[in-house]
Amino acid sequence: MSPAILSGILRGGLGRQSEGCRPNSTFPYTHLPTVHVMNRRKKAKQIFEKKLKKAKAKLDPRKKPRYVAKADREKAVEGEAGT
Repeated sequence: MSPAILSGILRGGLGRQSEGCRPNSTFPYTHLPTVHVMNRRKKAKQIFEKKLKKAKAKLDPRKKPRYVAKADREKAVEGEAGT
C-alpha cells in the first residue's frame, strides 16, 4: 500500500470524509457532523417557539369562563336561595 492510502485509513476510513462532515467549510463547527449542528438549531428553534406560544397565550383573552368547583357552585346556589 502507498503511504497516502495508509495514512487515509489511519485517519478514519478509506481516505475520504465520513458522512455528514463538511471539510474546508467556513462554518464554525467543521469538526462536528452536520446532524449535530442541525439538532442544536432545531432545539433552539423549539425553545423559541415554546416561549412564543406561551407569550401569545398569555396575551389572548380567555374564551371560556373560569372553572368553578362543584362545592363552590353549591355554596353560591345556597347563598342565592338564602337571601
